[in-house]
Amino acid sequence: MKDTSQERIRIAEWINQQWQEDYFRFNRVISEFCVLELIPQEQGFIAEYKFWSDETRADDSAENYLFEDAVSRDKYGVYIPVNLQLFTLKTRFTWETKADFAKLDKNFEEDEIDTDVLDVYWDDLRMDPDFITAYILSPDQRSLAELLIEEYGAANGLPDFLPSNLEHYFTSLVASNIH
Repeated sequence: MKDTSQERIRIAEWINQQWQEDYFRFNRVISEFCVLELIPQEQGFIAEYKFWSDETRADDSAENYLFEDAVSRDKYGVYIPVNLQLFTLKTRFTWETKADFAKLDKNFEEDEIDTDVLDVYWDDLRMDPDFITAYILSPDQRSLAELLIEEYGAANGLPDFLPSNLEHYFTSLVASNIH
């Protein structure tokens, strides 16, 4: 195993698969896994990887949502968190034999070496515009526009509490849904 971009992609896909098999871990993951560093070991490797997470999937307290009114959120089905979490983990994966390691067998040990979790708010420059577009526009866009128009009067302007980094997304949604 060498630390090449192709190998990082393969390992990222493998880590993603391992997380998918654990509902309680995977339920919060909202992005692809990205392997930042790969350190080969005799019967395994150490991987440093990152992904975006939405912790509201585990803690749905009102203050964790951009739209705090639970009745409106439920009525329109719009659940946008106030912030997301950027997880960076360094994990050692080891197998009993080199043969098991070579085929990335299901029987392995996983030891977390380091975990870093950053709360990242919508106006933070680490929020990639393409990621924001995919995440914000992934729910039912019509319902989001209706929530903004009917509950917050967005036909006359967006509410002040919305992060400035999201205003152009919401403005175009509202404009395309005003009848």
